[in-house]
Amino acid sequence: MFEYVASGLSHTRVTLDRCSTDLDVQIIIQDLVSSIQDHYNHKFSVLYNAYAESNFPIHFSRVFGNKVHTIHSDSGGLQVITQGKQFTPELKKQVYDNQAINSDIAMSFDEIPVKTISSNSAKVTAKNTKIFDPSLFEHCARKSGQNLKEQVNLFWAKGDTRRAKILPIIQGNSIDNYKLWHELLLESIEPEQYSILGGRSISTAALGMGIKEEIERIIAIESLGKEFNYCHLLGLGSIQRFLPLLILKQNGFLKHISLISYDSTTHTANGSLGNYFCSSGRHIDVGKYRSPLLTFVTEDIFTNINNFNPGFFTRYNIDLTEDLIYYIICCP
Repeated sequence: MFEYVASGLSHTRVTLDRCSTDLDVQIIIQDLVSSIQDHYNHKFSVLYNAYAESNFPIHFSRVFGNKVHTIHSDSGGLQVITQGKQFTPELKKQVYDNQAINSDIAMSFDEIPVKTISSNSAKVTAKNTKIFDPSLFEHCARKSGQNLKEQVNLFWAKGDTRRAKILPIIQGNSIDNYKLWHELLLESIEPEQYSILGGRSISTAALGMGIKEEIERIIAIESLGKEFNYCHLLGLGSIQRFLPLLILKQNGFLKHISLISYDSTTHTANGSLGNYFCSSGRHIDVGKYRSPLLTFVTEDIFTNINNFNPGFFTRYNIDLTEDLIYYIICCP
């Protein structure tokens, strides 16, 4: 079983008051979400940033109702860094409280063992400006373990009022790195608190983003042990990078893993970037100007939605036109 987790939902506008408080919008979106659940052995879930998007759960409850499988929450560590702020105890508690009450799956604060190789401040957050720094590895792993301990203790103290389970993030640049990071993380918490962990989240931030790296990530999951049956793959929005997971899973890898989730902001950002992923997997740059591609995109959307939800457009009297697609994708 797979779980697709849509992140960066501000790009979809559903977190705006004018959308989330509109009853017609709520009905339509909940119908759409219900229609795609369990297709192609997939669940559909959503993710928000508990630091920068702390009010999103309010909009989620209105727009999605109970139709999404789970709500995931990111700790927002990257946003804290890029805003030049510090991880103060007060800030951490604020994030942890939000995660514990408003989400089902809560990511931990992690430290990434990479260094920036560009002096251009505009590129500081770009993945291709960072490389793995082995001298930072143990320090980052132990610091992440300390963060995890604080998060676990706060969640544990909430008792029955806590909703979420924690998903610690595992970093590494090799299979041995991943195993060592995992060991150092678990050293930070008491064995009786392991039950508060929902699984493991595996990152490639220090590894890379190619197909080879995806295969290594899958092998790393296999080597981390059999005590958990759920894992999350951070930042996996590429069909090409998903294929190794699908093939290896179907050929006997990860037998002990019953649920694999993965998140992507790339897909949800398409409406803001003028891009479209068609049902065949082709990526289309629609651009800012009208082109014959709009006809293809419109027909593909119509066909794809009707395949999942027959009669959808008639039921809600929605006239899907090239003009509508142009205004949404080309000039949002």
